[in-house]
Amino acid sequence: GYATFDRSFDIADSDAQLAVKQMCERPCAPSEKGRQAGERRCTSDDITFRSVQCFPASLEAWLRSQHNLPYPLPGDSIHSYIKEFIGESKQFEQYVGFDSDQKVRWMRVRFTTNIDNRVGAAEVEPHRLRWNKFVVDRNSLAPESANNAFHTSALWVRAETEVRIKGSTILGASISCLVALVSVFVFIRNILIAFYVVLNVICVVLTLAFFMFVICGWTFGAVEAVGIIVFVGFSVDYVVHLAEAYNQSTKSSRKERAQEALGQVAVALLSAGSTTFLAALLLLVADIQVFVRFGYVIIASTMFSLMYTLVMFSALLMVAGPTNPPPSLQGGGAPVTVSAYIWGAPVEETGTGTGMGS
Repeated sequence: GYATFDRSFDIADSDAQLAVKQMCERPCAPSEKGRQAGERRCTSDDITFRSVQCFPASLEAWLRSQHNLPYPLPGDSIHSYIKEFIGESKQFEQYVGFDSDQKVRWMRVRFTTNIDNRVGAAEVEPHRLRWNKFVVDRNSLAPESANNAFHTSALWVRAETEVRIKGSTILGASISCLVALVSVFVFIRNILIAFYVVLNVICVVLTLAFFMFVICGWTFGAVEAVGIIVFVGFSVDYVVHLAEAYNQSTKSSRKERAQEALGQVAVALLSAGSTTFLAALLLLVADIQVFVRFGYVIIASTMFSLMYTLVMFSALLMVAGPTNPPPSLQGGGAPVTVSAYIWGAPVEETGTGTGMGS
C-alpha cells in the first residue's frame, strides 16, 4: 500500500503552528501525588502522561536562539527552517516528514503515558476512549489547516486485535462444538450420547483455558486462540471411541455396557495419549517460545481429554447412559438386495438381513 496524506494540513499557516504546539502544551493541572511523581494530569480530559516530546516547542526554542525569529513563523520559509532544525537535532527525525518538494507533510507529538503495557484489552479501552476525547477536543479548537490530528499506539492495536481474536475464538469454538454434536449424532445415531460427548469436550476446553490463563498466567494470544479452537476437535478423538464402543455393546445394563466399552478401548486410549504426550515433550525444549507453549497445550489437552473421558464420561454412561440396543441389532431396516452367481446366472433375493443367501 501507500501513505495517504491529509492535503488540508499546512504548517505554513501560523494558526496551524500554534495548534500543533498547543496539542502538547495545553494547561494541565497536576495532582499533588502526580506532581511528586513527575506526572502531568490533564484534569479537563482525564488523561495522564509522564512526559511529552513536543517537536514544536523545541523548534520554537531553536528559532529564537539560532535565528532570533518568533514562533509561529508564517509563510513558506518555515519549511526550510524545520529542515535545518531536523539536520541539527537528529532526535526529531521521526517527528516530521517531507514530501518531494521538501515541504512538511506531517508532524507528530509523542506522549509517554503511565498505562501498563501488559494490561488486558478490557482495561485499555477506557484509556483509549479518553485519548479519543482529548484529540477530538483539540481538533475542534484547531483551524482547518490542522484539525485532522489522530492518535495511535501499539497498545491500542494490540488491544483491538485481542478483542477480535477473543470474539472469533468463542465463535470458532462454538461452531466446532456444534459440528461435533452433529457429526457424533450422524455416526452414532444417539442424541443422548452425542450430547454427552459435546459436554465432555466443553469441560476439556474450559479446563484447558483455566490451565493457560490462571495456572500458567498467559495472556490471550494467537497460540492460546489456536489451542482453544483446534483442541476442540483434538479432545473429541478420545471420547468418541468410548462412545462408539458403548453404543455397540450388547449388554443389557448401563454399567455392564460401560464396563465392556472401557475394557475394549481404555488401553488403546491410554496408549494413544502416551505417544502424544511423549511426542509433545520434544516441543518443550525448543528455542522458539511459541513451540514451547504449543507443547504445553498439547500435553495439557491430552491429559484433560483422557481424564474427562475415562472418569466423567464413563460415569455419565453408567448413571444416565442410553439403554436401547445398538443400531445394528435394531429391526426395521430397509430391504437389502443380495446377489449370488451360480454358474454365471445371477439369483436375487430381497430381505432385511445382511448375510448371503442362495
